[in-house]
Amino acid sequence: MKTTITLCFLLLVGALNAQQLVTKVGRTTSRFNYEDSQGQGLANQQAQQRFCYELGYRHKIGSRWYPGASFTYRRYSVSSTIPEYDTQLQWDTQYVGFKVGMDGQLFSTNGWTFMLGVGAGPQFMTSGTQKINEEVYGLAKTEQFDKTLWSYQGALGVNYCMDERIAVLLEYSYGSTTTFGKTDDPESLRINAHYLSLGLLVSLGKCDFCSFNSLKSTR
Repeated sequence: MKTTITLCFLLLVGALNAQQLVTKVGRTTSRFNYEDSQGQGLANQQAQQRFCYELGYRHKIGSRWYPGASFTYRRYSVSSTIPEYDTQLQWDTQYVGFKVGMDGQLFSTNGWTFMLGVGAGPQFMTSGTQKINEEVYGLAKTEQFDKTLWSYQGALGVNYCMDERIAVLLEYSYGSTTTFGKTDDPESLRINAHYLSLGLLVSLGKCDFCSFNSLKSTR
């Protein structure tokens, strides 16, 4: 009985040591790839920078792999002009979502760790507006925006260990969306976005992934 309890305790400690909480805040720069029923796109786009946030969890498997899941909040916004009609347009949307993914460690040196990551998941619009000159219209019942989006994302990042449990991260990622499910509407919308984020990794055990301990021991 004592052996079983000891084994369970060691497994629990090992699992906690491999777990990390992740939080990121940053800026989103997006482009709307929109086509109407005649196949015409949205010309003269100007990307607007907006806020993005992510809160998640990841778990270490082996020496280099970190599967995880996160909650996401993202704003996408673009503006456009139609000179021949003297018209100015702007779209501003907010989405919440859920992402699952995998990060892979490339290499570590002097407390720095370089990572690659991929992720995917659904996004749901919580609010959105379209502005035509000075008139503002809601997008809540506009099919291209109101449908669930499926997002795919790839990332490149670098972490730096502050101590045995906390690391700072800087990450660039690029993502694209597709509409989830089939629709009879001939109009289509894809959102392509660049994300630049700053964040924190908090290890529930020792921050072994960035080799802080081995760095300290060599000094």
